Amino acid sequence: MRPLLFVPGFQENQQSRDYESVLQVFRDNDYAPQFVEIDWHRTTQVDWVRQLESVRSAVGFDAALAGFSFGAVTALLSAARRSPSELWLFSLSTLFAESEYSWTKSDSRIIGKRRLELAAKTPFTSVATQVTCQTNLFLGTKEAERYPNLKQCFDQSLELLPRSSRTLIDGVGHAVEGPRYIAALRSALVARKR
Repeated sequence: MRPLLFVPGFQENQQSRDYESVLQVFRDNDYAPQFVEIDWHRTTQVDWVRQLESVRSAVGFDAALAGFSFGAVTALLSAARRSPSELWLFSLSTLFAESEYSWTKSDSRIIGKRRLELAAKTPFTSVATQVTCQTNLFLGTKEAERYPNLKQCFDQSLELLPRSSRTLIDGVGHAVEGPRYIAALRSALVARKR
């Protein structure tokens, strides 16, 4: 069983949504997933990565990393610092400098000024080019329509992450636990075994 560390979405914990279904798909495909609890309160991306790195040091830095939304940002930032065996990014948030032009006052209230200031200094292009492992990206078409920056980041990944595969899931929103999202993950994992 291959170890895998999974980071949830912003301000979420294991009970926030049906993350167990996501973890079970990995278990069914020879992974030993571990949910990584993040202390989101009054912390920034630097703290999130530090928390993930603490778990990685205990499990082994070669463990696979996975994350949803802001959790995917955390996993990507950690992978850019030290390569895992592989990377699974679900609905990668656009908490990067390239999306600064689209942030609203509402984003500042919800995400927080310090987090956005740090994101404005963190180009996706620089982070992505530091990642050397196999990277698997997933995005739903409904979330891509609602948040065009997610789709832009998803599209850029092909050129910036040379060892990447991308899965665009028809009719799916920002819901990694949704049946279609789970089915797409299961199909990708089964295909990798072949």
